[in-house]
Amino acid sequence: MVLYLVKMFGVSLGLTLVIEEAAALVWGIRKRKDLLLICLVNIMTNPAAVFLAWIWRMYMPSGAGKIVFYLLVEAAVVITEGRIYRAYLQGSGHPMKYSLAANGCSFFLGLLIG
Repeated sequence: MVLYLVKMFGVSLGLTLVIEEAAALVWGIRKRKDLLLICLVNIMTNPAAVFLAWIWRMYMPSGAGKIVFYLLVEAAVVITEGRIYRAYLQGSGHPMKYSLAANGCSFFLGLLIG
Protein backbone atom coordinates (compact mmCIF):
# COMPACT_ATOMS: atom_id res chain seq x y z
CA MET A 1 0.00 0.00 0.00
CA VAL A 2 2.78 2.43 0.90
CA LEU A 3 4.63 1.67 -2.35
CA TYR A 4 1.40 2.27 -4.30
CA LEU A 5 0.93 5.67 -2.63
CA VAL A 6 4.54 6.71 -3.22
CA LYS A 7 4.21 5.72 -6.89
CA MET A 8 0.85 7.48 -7.25
CA PHE A 9 2.08 10.71 -5.65
CA GLY A 10 5.41 10.60 -7.47
CA VAL A 11 3.98 10.01 -10.93
CA SER A 12 1.29 12.64 -10.43
CA LEU A 13 3.75 15.24 -9.19
CA GLY A 14 6.28 14.45 -11.90
CA LEU A 15 3.73 14.74 -14.69
CA THR A 16 2.29 17.91 -13.17
CA LEU A 17 5.72 19.53 -13.00
CA VAL A 18 6.51 18.66 -16.62
CA ILE A 19 3.12 19.85 -17.89
CA GLU A 20 2.99 23.07 -15.88
CA GLU A 21 6.61 24.03 -16.57
CA ALA A 22 5.95 23.43 -20.29
CA ALA A 23 2.81 25.55 -20.01
CA ALA A 24 4.89 28.30 -18.40
CA LEU A 25 7.33 28.28 -21.30
CA VAL A 26 4.46 28.38 -23.81
CA TRP A 27 2.92 31.22 -21.77
CA GLY A 28 6.18 33.15 -22.16
CA ILE A 29 7.48 32.75 -18.63
CA ARG A 30 11.27 32.50 -18.94
CA LYS A 31 12.84 33.82 -15.74
CA ARG A 32 14.54 31.09 -13.75
CA LYS A 33 13.09 32.39 -10.47
CA ASP A 34 9.58 32.23 -11.92
CA LEU A 35 10.09 28.68 -13.18
CA LEU A 36 11.41 27.70 -9.76
CA LEU A 37 8.40 29.36 -8.11
CA ILE A 38 6.04 27.37 -10.34
CA CYS A 39 7.86 24.18 -9.40
CA LEU A 40 7.70 24.91 -5.67
CA VAL A 41 4.06 25.96 -5.76
CA ASN A 42 3.14 22.71 -7.51
CA ILE A 43 5.14 20.71 -4.99
CA MET A 44 2.92 22.35 -2.38
CA THR A 45 -0.48 22.01 -4.07
CA ASN A 46 -0.29 18.78 -6.08
CA PRO A 47 0.13 16.34 -3.18
CA ALA A 48 -2.80 17.93 -1.34
CA ALA A 49 -5.06 17.63 -4.40
CA VAL A 50 -3.96 14.05 -5.10
CA PHE A 51 -4.50 13.11 -1.45
CA LEU A 52 -8.04 14.53 -1.47
CA ALA A 53 -8.83 12.69 -4.71
CA TRP A 54 -7.44 9.46 -3.25
CA ILE A 55 -9.54 9.85 -0.08
CA TRP A 56 -12.62 10.43 -2.22
CA ARG A 57 -11.95 7.28 -4.26
CA MET A 58 -11.40 5.25 -1.10
CA TYR A 59 -14.43 6.30 0.91
CA MET A 60 -17.07 7.84 -1.35
CA PRO A 61 -19.28 6.25 -4.00
CA SER A 62 -18.52 6.71 -7.67
CA GLY A 63 -20.78 8.79 -9.82
CA ALA A 64 -21.42 12.37 -10.76
CA GLY A 65 -20.33 13.60 -7.35
CA LYS A 66 -16.78 12.46 -8.03
CA ILE A 67 -16.21 14.81 -10.96
CA VAL A 68 -17.84 17.69 -9.07
CA PHE A 69 -15.52 17.03 -6.14
CA TYR A 70 -12.47 16.88 -8.43
CA LEU A 71 -13.48 20.16 -10.06
CA LEU A 72 -13.93 21.84 -6.67
CA VAL A 73 -10.49 20.65 -5.56
CA GLU A 74 -8.99 21.83 -8.83
CA ALA A 75 -10.71 25.22 -8.49
CA ALA A 76 -9.17 25.59 -5.03
CA VAL A 77 -5.75 24.75 -6.50
CA VAL A 78 -6.18 27.28 -9.34
CA ILE A 79 -7.17 30.03 -6.89
CA THR A 80 -4.38 29.21 -4.44
CA GLU A 81 -1.71 29.05 -7.13
CA GLY A 82 -3.06 32.12 -8.89
CA ARG A 83 -2.87 34.19 -5.72
CA ILE A 84 0.70 33.06 -5.08
CA TYR A 85 1.67 33.81 -8.68
CA ARG A 86 0.00 37.22 -8.49
CA ALA A 87 2.07 38.04 -5.42
CA TYR A 88 5.44 36.65 -6.56
CA LEU A 89 5.57 35.84 -10.28
CA GLN A 90 7.60 38.42 -12.17
CA GLY A 91 7.29 37.23 -15.77
CA SER A 92 3.54 37.05 -16.36
CA GLY A 93 0.98 39.80 -16.67
CA HIS A 94 -1.94 37.45 -16.04
CA PRO A 95 -1.04 35.04 -13.23
CA MET A 96 -4.61 33.89 -12.57
CA LYS A 97 -5.15 33.11 -16.25
CA TYR A 98 -1.83 31.26 -16.34
CA SER A 99 -2.86 29.25 -13.27
CA LEU A 100 -6.18 28.33 -14.89
CA ALA A 101 -4.55 27.38 -18.20
CA ALA A 102 -1.71 25.37 -16.65
CA ASN A 103 -3.93 23.54 -14.19
CA GLY A 104 -6.54 22.92 -16.87
CA CYS A 105 -3.91 21.27 -19.07
CA SER A 106 -2.59 19.27 -16.16
CA PHE A 107 -6.05 18.20 -15.00
CA PHE A 108 -7.33 17.11 -18.40
CA LEU A 109 -4.13 15.35 -19.40
CA GLY A 110 -4.24 13.58 -16.04
CA LEU A 111 -7.78 12.41 -16.80
CA LEU A 112 -6.70 11.15 -20.22
CA ILE A 113 -3.67 9.32 -18.84
CA GLY A 114 -5.29 7.82 -15.95
